[in-house]
Amino acid sequence: MHRQAENLPLRRTEEEGVVKYSIVDPSEANAGFDYLRMELPIERFRQAHPSALLTA
Repeated sequence: MHRQAENLPLRRTEEEGVVKYSIVDPSEANAGFDYLRMELPIERFRQAHPSALLTA
């Protein structure tokens, strides 16, 4: 099963009509949500995608 590896705060900025999100210190966060990085053990990945990353 996958697991949460990191939960990083984000800051939302808008420049010339483009919205950007940057990882910041929690005190600077204003996005209303965080960046959540997940991990999947290689064994579980290979079960789900047996033809991927074939090695000799």
